[in-house]
Amino acid sequence: MASTKTATEPKGIFIRELMEARGLKNKDIAEAIGTSDVNVSRLLSGQRGLDLDWLHAFARALDVPIWELFQPPGRNGRVSGETEVKSLLKRIDGLPDEAINHVWRLIDGYVSDAE
Repeated sequence: MASTKTATEPKGIFIRELMEARGLKNKDIAEAIGTSDVNVSRLLSGQRGLDLDWLHAFARALDVPIWELFQPPGRNGRVSGETEVKSLLKRIDGLPDEAINHVWRLIDGYVSDAE
């Protein structure tokens, strides 16, 4: 008898949206986490369960605190700004992630100091 269980995407977790906002594909995240893009696809589609270890891995790969995985991008001005700036910087060919993160920290520090 065939299984009638269908996979459903995890509700209330916005990993895919954060990836899209940053221009990242499953293979980019898989490489950062140390798994396959097929495994990332299964985790994001609900075919495989997301546990706390996977959530921490996704948060590290996306360079966000874990709580940010549970907020849609743009709900908090700082989250939206970070996502938008990093997404724009990722479009510059050859700019490494370390440089992108450094630029964001400089901008974030400047904005925080000015407030």
